[in-house]
Amino acid sequence: MLKFYPKILYKVDDFDYLKVTDISFYSKIKDFVSSFGLTNGRLYTIKNGETPSILSYKMYGTTRYEYSIMILNDIRNLYDEWPKDEASFKEYIEQKYGSISNARNTQSVYYRSDSKKLSKESWLNLADPDKYYETQYDKELRMNGEKARIKLLDFNLMVSFEVELRQLTAKLVAEELNRMQK
Repeated sequence: MLKFYPKILYKVDDFDYLKVTDISFYSKIKDFVSSFGLTNGRLYTIKNGETPSILSYKMYGTTRYEYSIMILNDIRNLYDEWPKDEASFKEYIEQKYGSISNARNTQSVYYRSDSKKLSKESWLNLADPDKYYETQYDKELRMNGEKARIKLLDFNLMVSFEVELRQLTAKLVAEELNRMQK
């Protein structure tokens, strides 16, 4: 993802500069992304094993839009924010909880029958028909499923988004260069 971010010159001393990735770029494009209004986007559920690159190729005929898909859906970290495929999910659960069995047998989130979350103490005071809980495994599975629901732009809007994003990137780089020259 960082390869898409613009490079800026970082002043080391009076004579030397380093070319570095502008990690503040993401915050600078938030308004730009919201102006595209994903309300125009269509809902899509990521399939098992689809990566941003695969999805870009499947939807747009090129892998070129993988970063735009991520930016539009506020995904900065593939490992944490993109849904895991079945094998990766299993490995993740085993690493985090020791085993799938541990994750399936450990209570995690407590609810009233109306789906309101409760503290464990409040939950324990309710009668059995009025409560239920989610195991660690169920919670992780639910969260992974939530990550799989994203929005995509139609092809023409994606092309426009990409062009304008590149223009914004160039503008931000130019502003940074002007700032460094002062």
